[in-house]
Amino acid sequence: MERIINKVLKELNEYWKFIEKAKTIDKKYNNIQFQKEDVVNIIRGYEKETFCIEKQNKNKIYISYYGHPYITIITFMEAIKKQRDIVLVTDEFGLAINSVLVELFNDIVKELRIKMSVQLKSLLTIKDLKNQIMPEDKLVCVGNENTYFKFLKNEMTPIFVPYNNIQLYCREDELEELNRSIYDICMENLLEIEIFGEEENLEDVVSEMNQFAYSCVLLTKNKEEKEYFENNIKKQCFINKNPIQLTKVEFPKNLF
Repeated sequence: MERIINKVLKELNEYWKFIEKAKTIDKKYNNIQFQKEDVVNIIRGYEKETFCIEKQNKNKIYISYYGHPYITIITFMEAIKKQRDIVLVTDEFGLAINSVLVELFNDIVKELRIKMSVQLKSLLTIKDLKNQIMPEDKLVCVGNENTYFKFLKNEMTPIFVPYNNIQLYCREDELEELNRSIYDICMENLLEIEIFGEEENLEDVVSEMNQFAYSCVLLTKNKEEKEYFENNIKKQCFINKNPIQLTKVEFPKNLF
C-alpha cells in the first residue's frame, strides 16, 4: 500500500487547487466541511493495510450516501485495497468536490494500472438504481437510514452502515441551545438526526438507538438517566456533548 498511498498523496496535493474551487461551488448550497489535513490523515491511516495483487471480484459495490467527501475518500481507500469497482450514488451535496475526487481516483488507478473503476451517479431514482444493480452486486447505505428503508420497500437488499446518523434524546429545556446547535450542524452537513422528546420512554429510546444510531446523545441533568444511558447504550454515546465526527466511518469487514 505504500506505493499507492504515496501516489494518492502526491496527486491530492496537485489536485487540491481544483478541490478548493469545487468547495466554493458546493458552499453556495451547504456549509461543507472538508479539510486537507483531515484527508491526509485518513489516507495515512491505511499505511499498515495490505493491497490485494489479484482482483478477487468483478461485481460492483454501490455506495448510497448523501455525498459527504470524507466518505468518498474512505470508500476509495477501502476499494483500492481489493481492486473493487465502486459506484458512488449521491444527491447534490458535495457534487463539485466529489466530481473532482472521482477524476483524481480514476487517474490514480490508471497510472498505477490497478484494475478498478470509480463512477459517480447523482440523483438516481430508486427505480433507475434497481434496474442497474445486478444480482451479484452489493448495495450499501452509509448513514442515510431513510433511503435504506426505501430500498427495503422496493425489494432490494441493502447493507446499512451507520455514519453520523444521530439520535438525540433531549430531557431538559435548559439544554435546548445545545440541542439546536447539534441540529444545525447536522442540517449544514446533510447528516440525519432524529430527536426524541421528553415525553418518550427512556428504555424505548435506548432500544431504538441501539438498532440504528451511529451516535447516541442524551441531554439531561438527571444522574439516574445518565447512568442508565451509559450502561445500556451499545453504540458510542455522548451525554450533554456534541457528537459529530465528520471523518469517521467503519465499513463491515469483508464488505469489499
